[in-house]
Amino acid sequence: MIMCLLLKIKEFTQFRNITFFIPLKQDNGLIASFSCFIYATLSDIINIPNRGKAKVIEMKIIIDADGCPVVELTIKIAKEYKIGVTIVKNYAHEIYDDYATVITVDLAPDSVDYYIVNITEKNDIVVTQDYGLAAMVLSKLGICINQNGLIISNDNIDELLRRRHFHSELRRKHKYYTKAKKRESDNNIEFERNLRTLIEKNMKML
Repeated sequence: MIMCLLLKIKEFTQFRNITFFIPLKQDNGLIASFSCFIYATLSDIINIPNRGKAKVIEMKIIIDADGCPVVELTIKIAKEYKIGVTIVKNYAHEIYDDYATVITVDLAPDSVDYYIVNITEKNDIVVTQDYGLAAMVLSKLGICINQNGLIISNDNIDELLRRRHFHSELRRKHKYYTKAKKRESDNNIEFERNLRTLIEKNMKML
């Protein structure tokens, strides 16, 4: 037998007359588990203090593994700060790591990008060289850095996208391909320095 639990939350500073209809079975175990879910959800929405304890907000680092040369370096840094890492790749890449969560998606175009956008939350740090993906991450209040340590923000994303479009047109119309610069050790140094800066700044904000 299914009943409907009507839960009304009133007289909060920001949210008023919020009504939730939660279907529950007449089973003590299920009712108890749903009650915990309801409390946790509402606590997040209206910032109810958790019995005097400070609310813990976690961030994670998400790596776009497509051609990324700093996967191992990112994991090393994340371990130091005890931050979770999610690596998103397709079946063309083989990556295994005991610390990071490795997600494999299919080979369809943009599958990795869409997955990353879906799991990105506010203050997450995304490592990617794809400026289109970076723009979507920024729209979700995520933070972006590329493999060379360039911090991608709302201040420079438009110019980066414009350059990407310009080079794309050169390739399409004139079959002109710019040669990628050889990676140097300084790139790793710059990446590590700026990633640490982002993490420490982020931790202070949280």
